[in-house]
Amino acid sequence: MVSNTISNPFQYERPVPSDCFIGRETETNTILNLIANPARGSSAIAGEQGIGKTSLLNYISGPAVYKE
Repeated sequence: MVSNTISNPFQYERPVPSDCFIGRETETNTILNLIANPARGSSAIAGEQGIGKTSLLNYISGPAVYKE
């Protein structure tokens, strides 16, 4: 029997792989705009453990976002 379910990429205390990262367009655009700004703004990413801070940073620094 073949299962048609998609496995959940979330693993406790491990970042989500960049190719499985979805959403957070507002946060991604805000950070990228700050980096691209000639005044070179800064951004702090803070939050409770397990909400995706490392996953967000891995996604932003990955090749998919770099191409855009």
